[in-house]
Amino acid sequence: MAVTAQLARSGGKWTARALNLQAGSDSLVAVVAEGTIQSVGDLRGLNLDVRCRGKEVERLAKVMGKEVAVTGPFALSGKVSDPESEVYAIQDLIATWAESDLAGSLQVNTAGKRPEVMADLISRRLDLRPFFAEEGAAPPVPAAGKEKRVFSTEPLPFDWLTRGDGRLEFRAGVLLLPRWALENLDFGAVLRDGAFEVKSATFSMGGGTGEVNVAIRQEGQGAAVSLVARMKEIQVGPMLDQLRYERNLEASLDADIKLLGSGDSPATLAEGLKGHVHLLMGNGKVAMKYLRVLDSDLQATLFRLINPFQEQTPFTNFTCFVNRAEFRDGAARVKILLDTEQTTIVAAGDVDLKTEQLDIGIKPSPKSGYGLKGVAQLTLGFNELAKPLKLGGTLSNPSLALDPAQAMLTIGKALGGFALFGPFGIITALADVKWGGKDACLKAIEKAQAIQEKSAVSGEDTSNKSGEQPGAEPKKKGGFFRWLFGK
Repeated sequence: MAVTAQLARSGGKWTARALNLQAGSDSLVAVVAEGTIQSVGDLRGLNLDVRCRGKEVERLAKVMGKEVAVTGPFALSGKVSDPESEVYAIQDLIATWAESDLAGSLQVNTAGKRPEVMADLISRRLDLRPFFAEEGAAPPVPAAGKEKRVFSTEPLPFDWLTRGDGRLEFRAGVLLLPRWALENLDFGAVLRDGAFEVKSATFSMGGGTGEVNVAIRQEGQGAAVSLVARMKEIQVGPMLDQLRYERNLEASLDADIKLLGSGDSPATLAEGLKGHVHLLMGNGKVAMKYLRVLDSDLQATLFRLINPFQEQTPFTNFTCFVNRAEFRDGAARVKILLDTEQTTIVAAGDVDLKTEQLDIGIKPSPKSGYGLKGVAQLTLGFNELAKPLKLGGTLSNPSLALDPAQAMLTIGKALGGFALFGPFGIITALADVKWGGKDACLKAIEKAQAIQEKSAVSGEDTSNKSGEQPGAEPKKKGGFFRWLFGK
């Protein structure tokens, strides 16, 4: 370490002017501070230009007890001051590491009962993936005697809600997260008195657009959580490219999500969940080999449902996939429609979010006109392939069984004699669209929308008729399915 300064004593305090402090080395971290300290004894009256740099960010992280998958040099600089008592600020902040950068201003106020942090940050490209746990890692093994569950009963760390207050304004040209590649991100976030809120976070992704609102409020030992998100025309393939995943799903994705819940663990949050998740994908193709992320028996059956012909092709094209899940009173009512080149599949039923029990009926309808001689052959007869299936078991251990009567009862109960999207929605519309016909999903959607628009014009009230409740790095294997399931 080397320090030079012009020292002066006045009123019992030492002042350092023309300060130049140099410490460390590039092999770990080199620090340079230049400027003035009005009161050296208590470090008040700061006006310093501070610069830090190093040749290897991974090495510094290890010294700090952290493991991050980031290599290469890093640099950090800014103007440090204390404009008020117990208030510290960094202006002209610039940070770079690997291919990421961050700039802006930061202020910390320690005068109140809780520290308050105010930040205004911008980034051209920010890759946060190395700072998250490695994807595909084995989940923790349940303690002896505990039932295996998808939604853990372990408490979530909501104590951060009361550790401080703050405000963040953030903009990024590109933000990379483990499963999301966001562009043109712009949002503001506020944390105050145990309540955290993100209002109107807007972004583009895969050529489409999205908007997200999040609110988390302390409630007892847990929290009340709400999420509202809408995404439109997200091209999944280009997004996977940006994340360096294999492009094994091509589709245009629309999503409408509204969820409300409260609890202190994933399990209790799921049990009280209210709201919906609506997904629509169209004009796409999926790599069949990645159904291997599922249990072998379930995988084989689903493969046969989606691809009932022994066609030697790595992808199956689909016209559209529609998924609507409604959450209320500890249960999820699920309705799914999938139309591929070879088959149309309808699935509907319930998931008990308290016990994680599945009760879902699946009705496949293979397309008899599909397949060329010598290229595709049926693995089973049409009659057997068209029989409804019952998906039972639990979320962590699902099972499929050939049970036509019970499966159709489950589907009928879930659909309530009406539709996938309201009383005049897709399932009802499919009554007038031949099962297995080309573009069955999209034709049904168009018909459902036309009927709903006609009802709206005529003033007909259909709100309650359904009975429903509201770099050069190699690409990662697994593509969309690893993106979705994390393995």
